[in-house]
Amino acid sequence: MATDKVHTRRCILFAFQLNKNVAEAAEMIRPAFGENAVIHAVCKSVISVTLQGKF
Repeated sequence: MATDKVHTRRCILFAFQLNKNVAEAAEMIRPAFGENAVIHAVCKSVISVTLQGKF
């Protein structure tokens, strides 16, 4: 389970580095992990924490 969270966060950060916004990042990741795997709030949280330097 913890590995899945880390992997998902890395995918979100990868999408963010491709200059995707939160909604686009979630849409990119959903096909790979399933419709319920990544929601907008999770992407927003991960990107927000990263920008604050707390990751």
